[in-house]
Amino acid sequence: TYTLDFGLFEHEDIKDGIKIEHWGYRPDPRNLNINWHIPNREEIEFAVALFQSQAESALSQLTALTDGTSSVKRDGSGKEWSDEVTRKLVLLRLIISGISVLFDPKAASKAGDDTNGSASDVEMTNGHATEEEDQDNNDSSLDSSDEEAVRETFTYPTGYSLTEDDPLYHTIHDIRKRAGFILHDILVH
Repeated sequence: TYTLDFGLFEHEDIKDGIKIEHWGYRPDPRNLNINWHIPNREEIEFAVALFQSQAESALSQLTALTDGTSSVKRDGSGKEWSDEVTRKLVLLRLIISGISVLFDPKAASKAGDDTNGSASDVEMTNGHATEEEDQDNNDSSLDSSDEEAVRETFTYPTGYSLTEDDPLYHTIHDIRKRAGFILHDILVH
C-alpha cells in the first residue's frame, strides 16, 4: 500500500487553479483526502516473478564468481572480477530494496533456520563480557527517560499483503535467506 497523491494542495482547494492566496498554504491535517493504491494479486505476482528471475540470476552469478566457475577469472589485479562482483551486488541491493515492502519483518526471526548448528560466526574465548562491556551495560540502565519510548501516533488501514502459507511468501523469503548466505560467503571469500 502506498500513496498515489504527491500534490501540495487538496484538490478541492485548487479546483479553480492555484492563485496567490495559496502561497504558504497549509492544509488542515485533520481533513486530508489521501489517495492510496492497494496492489491486487496480479500486481504482487508480477513483482514476485520479476524479483525471482532477477535475484536468481544475480545470486547464481555471484556464486559462480566466488566459487571459480565463472568465465570471469580472478587474475593478478582482479579488477574485472571485482567490477563484476560489484555490479551483481548493486543489482541485488536494488532488487531487494524494490521488493522490501513484501518482506514479513517477523519472518527472519522465526525459528528453524538452516544455520548448521552454529549460532553465529563469532568465536568466544570465554563466556564472559569484558569489563568495558559491563560498564556500558550498567550505564544504559541509568537513563530511564520516557523520551526514548516509541509511541504510535497514527494508525493507517494497512496490512501485510501475503500470508505465511502463500507460495509467494515462501518464494521471496527463501530467496532473501539465500541472498544472506551468499553475501556471507562473499565476505568470507
